[in-house]
Amino acid sequence: MGIEKNVFFLYGHTDFDATTSTSIDAMLTEFEESGSFNGAVDVTKNEVCQNAGCWIDFKKPDTDETIMVFFRDHFTIPTETSSGKNAILFGTLNADTLTVDFQKHLLDDAVENGENVSQAEYDAISEDKIDVTFDCESILIKE
Repeated sequence: MGIEKNVFFLYGHTDFDATTSTSIDAMLTEFEESGSFNGAVDVTKNEVCQNAGCWIDFKKPDTDETIMVFFRDHFTIPTETSSGKNAILFGTLNADTLTVDFQKHLLDDAVENGENVSQAEYDAISEDKIDVTFDCESILIKE
């Protein structure tokens, strides 16, 4: 259950100040220049795991590419929180290895969300991949 905080609800492990957040562009620039980002970033939720509320994703600016957000220690948010709404993430942007099993698990989540996923999409996942992900310690969700 979230804690009401002004126009947001806080989920996760650490209380943080929403006014310290940066843009996605600034986060990505810092990550590219230094190899790391740790802090708060303002995003618009693209998709929410409808199975357990254990992840979200958001789009990179000016692309259709998304960044997966995984909640540290597997905390969850309500599955009914809708995409397209503002959220502020607090945590760390990482380059992470997504195993074959985990990539297929994400497709399973998509199926449970009502998306059509073909067998060819499952079959195309044949090796681990390195991707940029956000390890989220806490999230503020605008309701």
